[in-house]
Amino acid sequence: MFVKYPIKVAIVDDEPDVLETLKDFVEEYEEYEPLAFPSAEELLKYLENSDVHIAMIDINLVDMEGDELLEKLKGMSKGISVVMMTGESRLIKLSACFFAGADDIVLKPFTKDDFMEVINSRKRQLERWAKVLDSHLSKKAREH
Repeated sequence: MFVKYPIKVAIVDDEPDVLETLKDFVEEYEEYEPLAFPSAEELLKYLENSDVHIAMIDINLVDMEGDELLEKLKGMSKGISVVMMTGESRLIKLSACFFAGADDIVLKPFTKDDFMEVINSRKRQLERWAKVLDSHLSKKAREH
């Protein structure tokens, strides 16, 4: 997906207070549009008709394991940058996310600065890809 502003950041966490706090963190930056989802299923339903650029997913969700949601998002081929959020210490769970294609991870407890640094890093990556793809498209257009 090419970068369009504001960058849509989906946050998936089944703890209402955590979800609200994380949404508030992102709302402070005008280049982002935070979208809060209390469940994996609600995010998947949203994605049937819409897109997001970045998905911040808690590994331990009630309705679906975070690594399962990660696999579903990667399988959609929408170019979503997926970051796992966790206080998880089991190597098996962490490695499952890595091998399923997580783009990054942020360990709980984290600060607002930690959280936003991961989002900003994903944004920079998306912007680099957009610049390269834009350049190639412009080059192809000039050739014809």
